[in-house]
Amino acid sequence: MVQLIVDDASGNLLQVPNWERVGNKISLSLNNNIILVRAHLTVKDKLEFARSHLSILHYAYTLPPIPVKNLLKRSMVENIFFNLTSALDALSHEINQIYQLNVDFEKVQLDHRSSQPNQKNCLRCVLDNHINDRLTSHLNRELPRTIGAPNNHWYTTFLKYRNQLMHRILCLIMLEPGRDYLPDDPTILDDPKYITINGKVKFDANGSPLFSNYVHRREHLK
Repeated sequence: MVQLIVDDASGNLLQVPNWERVGNKISLSLNNNIILVRAHLTVKDKLEFARSHLSILHYAYTLPPIPVKNLLKRSMVENIFFNLTSALDALSHEINQIYQLNVDFEKVQLDHRSSQPNQKNCLRCVLDNHINDRLTSHLNRELPRTIGAPNNHWYTTFLKYRNQLMHRILCLIMLEPGRDYLPDDPTILDDPKYITINGKVKFDANGSPLFSNYVHRREHLK
């Protein structure tokens, strides 16, 4: 049996000062735009959920090698990605309401993957075509559109992980005892192979062997 110890303050540990300022401007009350209020609260809640799952993931790594350890790690990783994705979805609702873009709140989406240049339910299409302000530029820079986005951008990689988790198990490959590695590109399902130069295995700065599709060591990023 595994017993989780959760901080009593969980749910109110994530400090997002700018988000609180936005909340003050929105004036959160039921007399306001209810869709906007709920969207704003949802974004914060989803970020809190992701943080709580991250803390449980850290705890899972302290467990001895018991069967539930890998299940706990995998489920927490999936929950982190899904909650962050949900936060972005809720953000699209919030922007739609603040800007009064009149996109159907049941259909609004942050982006679209279709080859069609414009879609009426795509928040980014509406912003690009009709607003084109500082927010539009910020979103295009920090969350580049799926179509034509650079492969090395963090958001592009994030979407690949999210899509992989939605449709199949993400390969958190156990390459060494007690070590998990996140693949550079989760869409590549081939078994990892040593990277060699002139027949010799290549090592990183810490003396660990490098594997194909596991070069960036994203699992080490904080």
